[in-house]
Amino acid sequence: MTAALSEPAAATDDRDPSPSKDDAPRQSRLMRLVALATRPGVLGIFGQATLSAANFVTGVMLGRSCGDDCLGIYALAMTCVYIGVGVQTELTSSPYHVYCIRRRSEALARYTGSVLVHQAIILLALIAATAAVLAATGQLEQLASVLLVLVWAGPLLVTREFVRQMSFARLQFRLAAILDVVAATVQVGSIGLLSLTGRLSPSTALASGAAAGAVTFGLWLFRHRRDISITRAQVPVHWARNFRFGRWTVATYLVGSTLPFVMPWVLAVWHSQDAVGRLAACNALIGLSYMFTTGIANALTGQATRDFRTAGRDGLMRRLRQAAAIIAVVLVPFIAVVALLGDWAVEFVYDADFAGLGHVSLVIAIGVLASGLSMVAGNGLWAIERPQDGFVADVVTLLTAILLAVLLVPSHSVLGAAIATVGGQIVGMAVRWVALRTALDRLAERSGASLRKAGRS
Repeated sequence: MTAALSEPAAATDDRDPSPSKDDAPRQSRLMRLVALATRPGVLGIFGQATLSAANFVTGVMLGRSCGDDCLGIYALAMTCVYIGVGVQTELTSSPYHVYCIRRRSEALARYTGSVLVHQAIILLALIAATAAVLAATGQLEQLASVLLVLVWAGPLLVTREFVRQMSFARLQFRLAAILDVVAATVQVGSIGLLSLTGRLSPSTALASGAAAGAVTFGLWLFRHRRDISITRAQVPVHWARNFRFGRWTVATYLVGSTLPFVMPWVLAVWHSQDAVGRLAACNALIGLSYMFTTGIANALTGQATRDFRTAGRDGLMRRLRQAAAIIAVVLVPFIAVVALLGDWAVEFVYDADFAGLGHVSLVIAIGVLASGLSMVAGNGLWAIERPQDGFVADVVTLLTAILLAVLLVPSHSVLGAAIATVGGQIVGMAVRWVALRTALDRLAERSGASLRKAGRS
């Protein structure tokens, strides 16, 4: 009986051999692929790609269904959203990136709760600002109706980016990617349904994005329901510290980074909403590459801060040079492709009414590279807690763009607006890198002086 039982066992061992030599490399390659796919930079790019794709689909369907005038109205409304996103990012998310790593457990929960209150206050201010824009543009009947929807949809669109940045700051890249996929699914699904039912318009497109924002905020809040504690006495304390940091970042943002959002209004004043729609079509198509630079920047912000705290100047610069090299290696070939196929691509994606925009697409593609490299330097300034040192770069960006806009937009319309924006971005990028180098040199000098003083004592 024992022999009878032992034979099947031996047979079973024969049928279940140890992994062969060929299986080991295959498993190793699989593990490397999994590790690569879950790296912070890859997850950041993936999440940004899903949102960029959703916004791209929204713009294309609007352009095809309603024409360039309709797309132009939507683009003008979205400039308000993008400016709101930038303001809340600089006042709440950017300081949170820098300061949350210094807190643990209850202290972090109280800080997170305070930032949520700050975000609510900022949203109220944005609602008031949108209402003011609505009153100022009341004579534009079509635009006024869209801005009316934006009064309630705008805060939800801004909040969608807020929860992403909060996740990036705490290095929760997988959570951020999941939220991005959910938001993109809700937005594209609702846009598709609206298109099928013939109800797609700038107003309903805004509502679709707002729905995606509401869903992602609810999921994020549920995920962190035990990690948030609002202490009334701490709210103003945290606001004061965040504002000391954020006042510079929001100032540099408003001065130097709002040009792509202001330029459509310049076009609308000097030309028409049709011109705004044509610029928006190029921005939507070429702007897909922003998912790459923004994904890198989202992952870089927290990593650069930690590298500077743990490895000093050398660690920070190593991280920044690596990010800049990755951006250049990817975007330089992209610019070459746009130079060859830009005109055909815009006409193919939209329709013949959008023909002749190849040069505009090329200029915008160059601006993506300049913007990406500028963001890398800006992250370096944030990491050393010197955001104010980038203010000069933003002033130069603004002045350059204003001068070019005055010279080019009246006569060259959409192309002039693109050149003015990108010209400012290129000059500002160069000045920001100089500012970073100067700030790091000053820190090195102070550190050396402190060491010499300590040695003498």
